[in-house]
Amino acid sequence: MKLILLDPRTGGIAGDMLCAALADLTGSAAPLHSLAEAIAALPRCSVFEITLERIEEPCSATHISITLEEQQGGSDHDIAREMGVIINKIGLSAPAATKAHAILSDLISVKNQIHPSASSCRTLASVDTIFDILGPLTLLEGAGLFGCPIYTTPPALGGGMIHTVGGEVGGPAPASLEICARHRIPVSESPLAMELTTPTGAALLANLAGAVTCFPAMTPLCIGYGAVSQKNGSSVNILRVIEGETNDLTEERIVILDTNLDDV
Repeated sequence: MKLILLDPRTGGIAGDMLCAALADLTGSAAPLHSLAEAIAALPRCSVFEITLERIEEPCSATHISITLEEQQGGSDHDIAREMGVIINKIGLSAPAATKAHAILSDLISVKNQIHPSASSCRTLASVDTIFDILGPLTLLEGAGLFGCPIYTTPPALGGGMIHTVGGEVGGPAPASLEICARHRIPVSESPLAMELTTPTGAALLANLAGAVTCFPAMTPLCIGYGAVSQKNGSSVNILRVIEGETNDLTEERIVILDTNLDDV
């Protein structure tokens, strides 16, 4: 049986990182380009283009750059409606669409809890949120991996000062931490003074991964690496995604010792 392991325990996770790692794993970026074209056709989006490139340090990985020109988004309902339009346009399956709406619902709910006075959040309402949510789902479906069990290691959230809609706060990002708390996701420690796991990354983990674990017993088949766009000095944060295979059948031997005792 095939499985997918997400490994954000040192580099964290963001939507673009997961898209890049899955594109690297599957060897195909075609679903992402189709998604980008569909997003670019939204009425409030004049430009939406993606570029995939390889970085070589600290290891060979895929990095995604996004060029975006859009009108400022509206309400939470608007971004949900726009995502529904894109889902229909790219032909995402019903189970994957359900996951997508659950991820967005987590982000909206946490935003309304942490920033209740903000009628809209520019980061959440941007169309690149749609890309970050739907990108991993389209790649998994395109590669026939959507139905596989997905596991994750505990994500590193990061520290330092984090920019939010309300101003600068100390890390981890409040929304990322809240999503992990709601879904009881264990987190790992990180010495880096920067945001490692974004709210979208946390919501993707919470809704895609069935369990948080260390490396499960498996045979690794293929590994993908995704690089984050933010750099910390000379280091680049990497998300690793592993496609593996495990045997879920337990071999069982039963030995019966049989004897006949007479006149005892």
